[in-house]
Amino acid sequence: YAAAAAAGEAALMTGEVDSKERPQRLKTLAQLFYSAKNYGKFATYAEAYQKEAGNDPELQKLVVQSLYLKGDYPKAQSGAKALAETSRAAGRKPDESVLQLWLSSAFKVGDKAGQQAALTELQINYPKPGYIADLLALAEADLGHSNRMSLEVFRLKQRAGLLKTSDDYMEMAQLAIQLGLPGEAERVMNDGFSAGAFGG
Repeated sequence: YAAAAAAGEAALMTGEVDSKERPQRLKTLAQLFYSAKNYGKFATYAEAYQKEAGNDPELQKLVVQSLYLKGDYPKAQSGAKALAETSRAAGRKPDESVLQLWLSSAFKVGDKAGQQAALTELQINYPKPGYIADLLALAEADLGHSNRMSLEVFRLKQRAGLLKTSDDYMEMAQLAIQLGLPGEAERVMNDGFSAGAFGG
C-alpha cells in the first residue's frame, strides 16, 4: 500500500493527470494512505477530494476511523455522531460500524450520555441482545441501590431474554419478595425452572 500510494502521489505531482480523473485519483490516494496507516497523508488527500468533489460517505467514515485509530476520541465521537445524523436526515439507517465507532469513542472519553445515545441507535437499527444488555447495564449503574428500580431492570432483562443463570432468577425473586410481591417472585422462579436455569 505504501509503495502504491507513493507511486500514485508522484504521478499526481507531475501535473499531467487529466482534470476529470483528478478527483478519483485523490480518493484512491486517500484510501491507499489509509491502508498504509499514514493517517496524516490520508487526511490531506481526503480533504482535497472533498474540496473538489464534495462529501463522500465512504471517505467520511474512513476519516472518523483514522481519528479513532490516532486516539483522538472526542473528534472521532463527534464525527461518528454527525455521520449518523446525516444518514438519518437522508432517510437511511446509520451504518452499524459508524454507530459502533460512536459508542467506542464515547466509552474511551467516559461519556455515559454518548454511550447511551449510541447504544440506543444501535438497538433501534440493529437490535441485538448485546446492545440491550449494555443499555440496561448503563441504566443500572445510574440507579444506585433502589430495590424498586433494580426490579424494573430485571423485568426488562427478562423480557429481553437476558436472564440466564439461577442467580439471575433468584436475585429477581428476592427483590420481588422484599417489595411485597410474592406472586411475582413465584412466577419468576417458575420461569427460571421452565428455562432450565436450575438444571432442569
